[in-house]
Amino acid sequence: MRFSINLGLASIIMLALAACSQAPEKTAEEAVPAEDVAPNSPTAAAVDAERLTQAASDGANWMSYGRTYDEQRHSPLTQVNADNVNTLGLAWSFD
Repeated sequence: MRFSINLGLASIIMLALAACSQAPEKTAEEAVPAEDVAPNSPTAAAVDAERLTQAASDGANWMSYGRTYDEQRHSPLTQVNADNVNTLGLAWSFD
């Protein structure tokens, strides 16, 4: 009796999980810009030693943990600055 109840509960849980759907994964073209895709690799960005050492001059990408090879962690972006930072608000949240 106990085995059949456990089997029934396990079946219900498996069916419930199977009914859950995941968001579709991005294609390689959506996930990484075409100019950053390494040859013969649909998902890996083309980041090599030269690109990492020149990261300071590439303001559009944050290619390593500290952004630049010497880990300066400073963003050259200027869209948000001291004059307009007070206009920022919450864009989205997830509970």
